[in-house]
Amino acid sequence: LLKDSIDSFRQRPSVELLQDIQTQAEKLDIGIDVQLPEIHGSTLNGSTDAASAYVSALAHELIQVEHRMIPMGLHVLGHVPAGDELYDILALVAAFTRIKHPTKRNETLPPLPQLIAEHRGWDYQVLRAALKGDALAQERWAALDAICRETMGRFVADHQCKQLQPAEPWRSVNGYLAEVTNLQPAQLVHLWSYLDDLLTRLQEECEVAGLVRALEGGYIPPSPGNDVVRNTAIVPTGRNIHGLDPFNVPTPAAQSTGADLMNELLERLTVEQGALPETVALVLWGTDNLKSDCEGVAQVLALVGARALLDELGKVSDVALIPLHELGRPRVDAVVTVSGIFRDLLSHQMILIDKAIRMAAQADEPCEFNFVRKHALEQAAELGVSLAEAATRVFANAPGHYGANVNHLVESSNWENDGELSEAFLTRKSFAFNAEGSWHDARGIMEKSLATVQATFQNIDSFEIGVSDIDHYYEYLGGVTKSVEKLSGKRPPVLVADAISLNGRLSSLQQ
Repeated sequence: LLKDSIDSFRQRPSVELLQDIQTQAEKLDIGIDVQLPEIHGSTLNGSTDAASAYVSALAHELIQVEHRMIPMGLHVLGHVPAGDELYDILALVAAFTRIKHPTKRNETLPPLPQLIAEHRGWDYQVLRAALKGDALAQERWAALDAICRETMGRFVADHQCKQLQPAEPWRSVNGYLAEVTNLQPAQLVHLWSYLDDLLTRLQEECEVAGLVRALEGGYIPPSPGNDVVRNTAIVPTGRNIHGLDPFNVPTPAAQSTGADLMNELLERLTVEQGALPETVALVLWGTDNLKSDCEGVAQVLALVGARALLDELGKVSDVALIPLHELGRPRVDAVVTVSGIFRDLLSHQMILIDKAIRMAAQADEPCEFNFVRKHALEQAAELGVSLAEAATRVFANAPGHYGANVNHLVESSNWENDGELSEAFLTRKSFAFNAEGSWHDARGIMEKSLATVQATFQNIDSFEIGVSDIDHYYEYLGGVTKSVEKLSGKRPPVLVADAISLNGRLSSLQQ
């Protein structure tokens, strides 16, 4: 209904429609950083541009919501996706999955929306970049989305009739795209082959048989664990899910993308704050790092100027500092809060992060080029501890405990001020382990470290949920942000990296 009202306003702007849009947005609790102008009387008069900016910002929020796999309720064992749910999955895969080119090494197929946009005379990257406030870009994106959905519907129909027309299996979908975009079948053959295989596996029901076989004590074939957009090998479901080999991550690709994103983050903060930040607080979850081959781990290593090393068997076994002349900037301090699942499943990666940060603290480098060492030296003197202990930067719950409890306080309304939320976070998440692997309460060092933080950050590595869909984001990212605000006296900028963002991965929480 809100989307229809926005379309109507763009065709026939009026005060009544604008007020109706505002009411609907408030009921849906959609927050944007563009304020609705005050309007006096029954006409927009000089407020047309401001009203259009407000409507465009709302439309952008709706686009972001539409391009996520909104949960369809609890999964029913033995149910395979069909109808709109199936079309949404295929459209997301065609838009976001980096499909390897079958004949050109080190190349990927262009995403379907990009192909369609280019054949309609639109620059895909410019279109994405303009989505937030450009009404024309949003209208074109809506047209692009409608074409993609219709394409997936026709593709599924052709797939079901493939045996009846083997000589021309994709006649309907090819004809449709040729008509509306002038795309030719030869440009789509590799994409159809990839999606055809995926669709066959999506519709293969193995869950009930797998459950029965498991109850009988039989063998269950293995399967990687992820979402279908990141790794289509997870289907068919009903197999024995495994995570990853902890000695193979972070992968080279994860290290490359992690370093690129941290460079982007540092460049942005340098522009906004006038100087390179000395400390960034990061939240690492086990599930997100399992999905991304530990890109979050690679991000921490990139901040402090370190890289993972492979042993003679090709396993990730150690870390090394990148020389300052190669790094090209100071080492940035990183305060890392990990979830209980991360602590349990990725202990090897936690050790690597801890080692990299301690190596940076002990490196014989000028403090103006090594903020890790600068802060560790200051904290060692203030707390009367060794440099190695002062370099503690990886924090979690005590063994056997999970969560920060911030979400429970909020949901029960059992708190009166922000200080109680940060206190809950600090009490629960202030445990660290030493070089011998034993855990201890390190709240003093955690508080000193958080007091130097100039930005907080977390990845959103899921195509199924967003930052406002579950309470754990404000439990962890909100908890550490409130703690920084309490300890430093000012609220830090909060940044997230969204795997499905249409305007580049990195954005502020407000964006």
